[in-house]
Amino acid sequence: MSEPARDLAMAPAGGDDVARHADEAFFRTLAEMIPQMVWTKDARGRNEYCTQKLLDCMNVSMHEFLHTPWETVHPDDVVRGQSLWRTASEQGVGYEVELRMRPKHSLAYRWFLVRAVPHRDAAGRVTKWFGTTTDIDAQKLYAKRQETIATGLTEMIAPADLPVIPNRTIDGVYTPAEEDAKVGGDFYAVSRLPDGRVLFAIGDVAGHGLLAALAMDRVRNAILAAALDTLDPTHVLAKVNRVMVLQRQPMVTALVGFLDSDSGCFCYASAGHPPPILAQNGDVTVYPYGGVPLGVMEVPHFERIEGRLHSGSLLVLYTDGLIEFDRDLSRGEELLVAAIRDLGSRVVARPARHIADAVLEGATASDDIAVLTLQ
Repeated sequence: MSEPARDLAMAPAGGDDVARHADEAFFRTLAEMIPQMVWTKDARGRNEYCTQKLLDCMNVSMHEFLHTPWETVHPDDVVRGQSLWRTASEQGVGYEVELRMRPKHSLAYRWFLVRAVPHRDAAGRVTKWFGTTTDIDAQKLYAKRQETIATGLTEMIAPADLPVIPNRTIDGVYTPAEEDAKVGGDFYAVSRLPDGRVLFAIGDVAGHGLLAALAMDRVRNAILAAALDTLDPTHVLAKVNRVMVLQRQPMVTALVGFLDSDSGCFCYASAGHPPPILAQNGDVTVYPYGGVPLGVMEVPHFERIEGRLHSGSLLVLYTDGLIEFDRDLSRGEELLVAAIRDLGSRVVARPARHIADAVLEGATASDDIAVLTLQ
């Protein structure tokens, strides 16, 4: 006779007791069938049952499980696990925690995800706790390896320090959309070229996260390489576009320009990127923009735009994550222009950061953000 059937046969004769015991036998049969290790606690939080898989995994007897429930948990995780459980049981809310546990007589700990939910009677009182224990050690190991790889890559492709340019002040700020990431798909770059010109660029690779960051690094390097042997930003974009189309890289919006730091004369070309904005003598000018994003067409047309950065002027370049942070593009544009007008010719330590903070107003951006300012 199977264990559930034997339990049912030994149940008291009362109808309610027979039904309750039948329900418990049915539950335990199902619990033994599912991949997770299942357990239950009584209303006071005392262990009362677990599946054979959990006993085998921890190499303990049912008696040990019932009376020494924290024996297999890593000492560094016991206090945290008990504290979370105490809060859950006092408030009658769900419980979830990742813990390191090891089988009895073993030295190797593994990561497990432990979850529990309360069961209530008709009056709303907690009568039992149902829980699962799931081995997540492989996932934790994979995540750790990915983190190690990502850390190494982000150190290689994070935005470089901005150069010191005579007569000019340059500032940049970058904020990735993914909270744990250091880089994403947006980028800015400023470099002093051998002939004395200053290359500036900003761009936005479709998507975000590590894959977008890798594509971003390729585009940023391609822009620098193309700028070494041309005086025209449209030629830079055309060369980079050919590479991207050939390699089937993801779409990128970008703006590339050259600045003469002595005269303040600059020129730029845009590949579908948001327009630069110039604050000068109390006025704010939104420059023309357009062009097709890089990687979309084999032979796109890019237009060269020229301007001049006088003393006290401020040129602001940015990615669309700054003005689309709350999905209201018009409002974002208004906030950006207002922030630039408010800043004007005032001298602040970090103008790019000042503008980004003024536009976001404490909100969390849903996309990567890059801002580059030249004064």
